[in-house]
Amino acid sequence: MKCIVKDCENHEHEGKFIGDLCSPCHEFITTGIGVHSQAYRNTQDEANLVKIRKQIDRKIVYKYWLPVITVILLYFVILVIYHKLTGH
Repeated sequence: MKCIVKDCENHEHEGKFIGDLCSPCHEFITTGIGVHSQAYRNTQDEANLVKIRKQIDRKIVYKYWLPVITVILLYFVILVIYHKLTGH
């Protein structure tokens, strides 16, 4: 039998199992300790994906929305200046 944690390659004949989990994955899931388990590595992959998604979102803001907002603000500044100069 193989450990049921995604991408874990530990098999029952290779070491201790607790139910369907190998000992390292079981320890990490139950205690949060155990950097040598696939369960831990899976959480790190997810954390990296979240970080990458935030970086992409930030780039979208700076690449697209920031220029749009800048143009809108400049339009209103010019409009205010125009009204002050013309007295409208």
